[in-house]
Amino acid sequence: ALILWVNFVSDTFPALALGCEKAEKDVLKKPPTESNGHLFSGLVGFNIIFNGIVQSLLVFSVYFISIYALKVPYDATITMCFVTLAFIELFHQFNMRSEEKSIFQIGVFKNKWVNLSFLLELILTSVIVLVPLGAVHTAFGITSLGLTEWLISLAFAFAIVPIMEITKVFIRMFLKNKKKNKKGSK
Repeated sequence: ALILWVNFVSDTFPALALGCEKAEKDVLKKPPTESNGHLFSGLVGFNIIFNGIVQSLLVFSVYFISIYALKVPYDATITMCFVTLAFIELFHQFNMRSEEKSIFQIGVFKNKWVNLSFLLELILTSVIVLVPLGAVHTAFGITSLGLTEWLISLAFAFAIVPIMEITKVFIRMFLKNKKKNKKGSK
């Protein structure tokens, strides 16, 4: 049930909201995609692999901290991992508004649909964890969390934002060098 929640709720609303994102102002200044290119060409393939690795490391970190450092019971550990993964998706939708531009360049709260998606998912995910409905907790295999567990899960989930902001700095440097090298070879 947790996987279904992450796939349908945590991914659907952000995907719909990101579909309403305005095109970047410099989109026509970018060269066209090569005709023999594939879906994973350019930054897309890198982003998919890199984001998957980062998100996995964040969730695994929460798992190991909760089990070995905090000695949290297994069901609370699973709940912490679920909250972390769901909220990574929640925070990450702000990063995904642009492949290379900082969220501060494009405006953190400029897309009202992303903001509404954020609030809706925040409420829905929080309700299933916070509201002590035995049937819901049983169906999802989760339990209530204490303040420490919530803070750790949220901190690791939010970490996706600065990690991706730093990554985008390197992406911009790479693209600038690539563009400079292309001009120099002409």
